[in-house]
Amino acid sequence: MNDRRSASSALVAVVLILSTTAAACGNQAGSPRQLRTPTNAEVVAPEVTDSEVQGDEAVQQTMDRLVSDIHQGRDGEDTPGFAGLAVDLESRTIEVYWVGVPAPHVRRVATTSPTGIEVKVHPATYDLSEMLRAIDRITLEYGSHIHTASPSDDGTGIFVQKTAANVGSHPDSVALSRLAEMPVTVDIGEQPEAAHD
Repeated sequence: MNDRRSASSALVAVVLILSTTAAACGNQAGSPRQLRTPTNAEVVAPEVTDSEVQGDEAVQQTMDRLVSDIHQGRDGEDTPGFAGLAVDLESRTIEVYWVGVPAPHVRRVATTSPTGIEVKVHPATYDLSEMLRAIDRITLEYGSHIHTASPSDDGTGIFVQKTAANVGSHPDSVALSRLAEMPVTVDIGEQPEAAHD
């Protein structure tokens, strides 16, 4: 009698476990969760599981390793042909920009990247060292008129930001491009706050 009761209890337990497992699988089979940021102040986000966090961390570590393999421990300025790169964790893509024929190690990284992570190599017009030398020339000549200057990631030229106070002042993009010997995009930033004692 006790054996029958034990067997019956065990059968009920198995049925409950199978039902719970099926429900969980059904939830996973639905549409993927997406983070949504409403226009109002409230931010609504789905609950993120530990497995999802670990997955993102693993992808981040892998992409960091690929970027390190591309740089080979060198500063990009010291690598002839290297113009820049952009990393997009969401799409799991690394975009590399290179002047001329990419170095063998870059081609190897692009062709042997792990499944699910894509490394794309695009042609560039100017490499990083050229763009940094151009920035040196324009800051030496017009440093007092420029707030910041930076190379583009895709090797198309450089970006210069002038403060609002210098909007109408010389130099304009034409003069800067002539001096830099490459396209210069000028943006207007906010006037920095004066330092207070």
